[in-house]
Amino acid sequence: IVIIEVKNMTNLIEALSATNAEAGQPRYNEEQHTAGLQGSYRKSVSQRNRMVELIRSIEKRTNICHFTAYPNFTRKSRAEFHLKPDQLSSIIFKEDKDDLNSWWKNNVSGLYMDEALNSDFREKYETVRNLLLSIWCTDNRSRCDQSKCSLGWCI
Repeated sequence: IVIIEVKNMTNLIEALSATNAEAGQPRYNEEQHTAGLQGSYRKSVSQRNRMVELIRSIEKRTNICHFTAYPNFTRKSRAEFHLKPDQLSSIIFKEDKDDLNSWWKNNVSGLYMDEALNSDFREKYETVRNLLLSIWCTDNRSRCDQSKCSLGWCI
């Protein structure tokens, strides 16, 4: 199973380039920008780890890889994150999104092919997929939100 959390960080980019009309100074400095990116990444890792725990509680033998996509940031902006190389390898940048087939081939394909050959793979996959879909479709009052109850819509 591949988990990709998408972070559309347009607010950080816009805030960095915006100026305070009264003082003519940037409203958002580089330190705040870095702190925002690092905080966003930490929250994403936490969320991804919760999803991994949930999936593993359903099916312990399922292999899971997870990533965070920042489609508004290019690979050139890697340094802005101030992360270690292994952390950066879990980020999908704009160029990766633009050529997702190549990214997928280099980062996902072939990693877990042995599992796909197991006879119970499809059943495990469908169980996890259906549970995640049902969680996604449940609103904060524990009722099904019919407008979200479509796998195509969710993707």
